[in-house]
Amino acid sequence: GHHIAEVEAHGGRRVRSVKHSHLSPNMVISASDDGTARLWAGKGLATEVAVLRPPPAPGTPAGARTPLLSAEFSPEEEHLVAVASADRCAYLFDMRRTDVPLQVMRGHDAPVTYLAFLAGQRLVSAGADAAVAVWDVAGTASHSGGSASRVHEPLIVMRGHRNEKNFVGLSVRPHDGLIACGSETGAVFVYYPEWSLPIATASVVGNMQNGDVHAEFVSAVCWLDTAGGGGPPMLAAGTSCGTVSLLALAEA
Repeated sequence: GHHIAEVEAHGGRRVRSVKHSHLSPNMVISASDDGTARLWAGKGLATEVAVLRPPPAPGTPAGARTPLLSAEFSPEEEHLVAVASADRCAYLFDMRRTDVPLQVMRGHDAPVTYLAFLAGQRLVSAGADAAVAVWDVAGTASHSGGSASRVHEPLIVMRGHRNEKNFVGLSVRPHDGLIACGSETGAVFVYYPEWSLPIATASVVGNMQNGDVHAEFVSAVCWLDTAGGGGPPMLAAGTSCGTVSLLALAEA
């Protein structure tokens, strides 16, 4: 591709996530260790149009910056965007009013590392507490005129994989609700929002030593777009040692 534009706007701090809006093709969001998520638009997406700053968690020292680890645009509500924070919360913002989040989602016991939207205005979060949570964000945009954030609890929390210190990936199939993540056990896990335990697992790493979390682990997952192909759901999984596997979710 061609290098169209470059901006320096996070003070040299690491950019953890960059996402593109499917409903507003001229909009991109970046989330960074500087504690902000920034919205970009204009020619080459080089114009900063808004800065999102989640409120500091109780007890946070003055001036401290809590890294934002992920950001995601809603595929159903044009003005909604979610950000994941190392303060163990996820935040939902209305891009028309960025001074305060619409919704604060507290339910993780460790940094929230990934976010993804499901159909039906549901948000999926994954954290380094080995938990995947599903949240209801339906109707949130209609409450954007309020001055206070609403604090919500998850609809369901799913557990089964191991995640204590690494980024293990998250991918969803919005139309049927399938959720996949990696694990420090060297396996991939598939969840469905109606059950708190995994509906499928598959090992893609063969050199784990007694479950050693320092060994090779699954670091990224991605569902393939097979919705119109008629075949079983297909999942790609990458590991910390550079291997990539392709798996099919078949009925038992």
